Amino acid sequence: ILSRFGVNFEDFAGKTASAASPAETKSPDEIMLSEDAWNTLRSSGIRILPIVGGKGLQVISSVDPELAMKDEDLEKLMMIAPHIISLDLTDSKVSNAGFDFIAKMPNLKKLFLEGVQEVDISGIAKLKDLKNLEYLNLIRVKLEASAVDFLISLESLREVYLFETGLDESAIGKLKTAKPQVFVNSG
Repeated sequence: ILSRFGVNFEDFAGKTASAASPAETKSPDEIMLSEDAWNTLRSSGIRILPIVGGKGLQVISSVDPELAMKDEDLEKLMMIAPHIISLDLTDSKVSNAGFDFIAKMPNLKKLFLEGVQEVDISGIAKLKDLKNLEYLNLIRVKLEASAVDFLISLESLREVYLFETGLDESAIGKLKTAKPQVFVNSG
């Protein structure tokens, strides 16, 4: 997979995974994994791209419903979890169980959950310890009013999209009042 993004896979062949600190984000050419680990990622069909102009990785689920990411795909990403900055799970098949893996991505700043049908606040609440999460797209994810309290608790949140979530104007208003520095788009 990484060779499609300009990362020379042969440079990593036979090397073992490095023990990067959870807070350390690396560029794709600095990430060292074993050949088996890279093969696992390559065979998964997950799109992994470098962050343009910075360090870290962007992971994108396929738009093809047959190839959309599932919980087990998130588990495969654990070997590069410290390097994932952006995770796009739009229309994926991820469930609440998958958030156990997402919660282990310490440098995650952007999370796109648009149209993910099998999640609710019990899964999303597992993100509470992601101290760097700035952007959250929850468009077409069915939420209860209690989701607002969770969103308020996210210290780094700067942008949230809540169109077609089922949250009423009073819940959206509560979020806007409690977090005036956050851009809230509710449609």
